[in-house]
Amino acid sequence: GKLQTGIKCITCNNGLFHKECFALIKDCEDDEYRKDEFDDPEDVLVVPIESFEDYFGGYINRTKANSKLLPKRQGTFLVRSSKDKYVISKKPHRNDSSTFEYDHLKVDTVKVDNVEWYYLEKGFAMKNIEDLIKQHRKSHKLYFPVTSPESEVNE
Repeated sequence: GKLQTGIKCITCNNGLFHKECFALIKDCEDDEYRKDEFDDPEDVLVVPIESFEDYFGGYINRTKANSKLLPKRQGTFLVRSSKDKYVISKKPHRNDSSTFEYDHLKVDTVKVDNVEWYYLEKGFAMKNIEDLIKQHRKSHKLYFPVTSPESEVNE
């Protein structure tokens, strides 16, 4: 026997998703309607950031960063300043490919036309650390800023 599965039609709530309603949604100009229905499941893990202070750990070394992350849940991160550079320290989330207890990602810089750009990987440079963090929240599993209540262990 063949197991029949499908996607429930959200337009008419009348069984499985079908051609007529698909055409209606495709033609729908309300992008907000479609956005709410098809968000990335990983979005629920990414805790909003209010300010730089939410994740800035200060001028600390790797050992101190590890001790700040120790009582926190997986996916927690902080940005620290060390020896004239920024470093992102994180406690890898279980869906992260890292096998380490803590990761420390050096933020590289390059000057172009007297403007300093920050980057973790070539091709994605930003003018400031805040934008760099926003760019890489999901790709590097930076879910919980170190000072957020969500970073507390409850797993």
